[in-house]
Amino acid sequence: MFGLAYTLAADDDLYFRRLDPFGGYVGSPAFVRGGFGERFNPKAAATPWGYGLVWYDNAPPERNWYQKLDATGTPVGSPVKTDIATSFPSRLVWIGQDFLLAYDTGSSHQIRIFRFDQNGTRLGPDLRVDGDSTGAGKGNPELTWSGTKPAVAWGDTRWTGSTQVAVSLQTCCEDVPAPPLVQGLNFSDATTMAWTDNGSERYDRVRGNLGTVRDPAGDWTPSVLDCKNDRTTAQETIMPDPASCVGDCIPPSLYYLVRADSTCWAGSYDEAGGSGQQAGRDSGIESSPNACP
Repeated sequence: MFGLAYTLAADDDLYFRRLDPFGGYVGSPAFVRGGFGERFNPKAAATPWGYGLVWYDNAPPERNWYQKLDATGTPVGSPVKTDIATSFPSRLVWIGQDFLLAYDTGSSHQIRIFRFDQNGTRLGPDLRVDGDSTGAGKGNPELTWSGTKPAVAWGDTRWTGSTQVAVSLQTCCEDVPAPPLVQGLNFSDATTMAWTDNGSERYDRVRGNLGTVRDPAGDWTPSVLDCKNDRTTAQETIMPDPASCVGDCIPPSLYYLVRADSTCWAGSYDEAGGSGQQAGRDSGIESSPNACP
């Protein structure tokens, strides 16, 4: 049995209908979503228990939504809002136990795969297919499943300025270990920060206000000032404001932290030991709008 999701031009309400192998209608259409806003680009996938359906809704906060449908096409429970904001995700793919959906992140210029179960619950981190941050345009990803791995194709302008198709075959994240903690972070001179290269694909660096963290009610989240992500070498040239320099010109009021990163997993900003660190830093840093994506 096939499934077809569509919206009506008159009111942009979303419906689902089953089709037989010859394209004929089976049963009556099932109302899925309506009300304020417009629904775009619905994508449905058949499963052993029924159907999964995703669509983009431009009612605030403008996100993609997921709805589980039973074998008759009737909605089961309420729609689930995802944190994916793109209006042109890939088709929805059922891989035997879970769904995959490819999408572009917009301003951070990345292609990712979102994995979730039949109830709309995210499973692990998103798989970062392409992390190029040069500002190249990327969009309209399409995804398929080989039986063991996902493959994604998308439009990309980084090579010629005009849109070309890039393709990536990815290993599932269950087969990839999390990157290790970064060690040896130090300033080798007044403007060169370096750390021990642990063989990771890339590194993310955050800079923040040390005074905010040292405050009695200190919190990592408001302390983060900026991020440099997807660095492929284990060092960075720091150009501090001379007015804030003391001694060798390292600003005393700032902190710098580095984590390893990979296609599947983000590492940790925590230390390997010996620093007297108390609580973990990651959740607070990652909650900041200035943190690395």
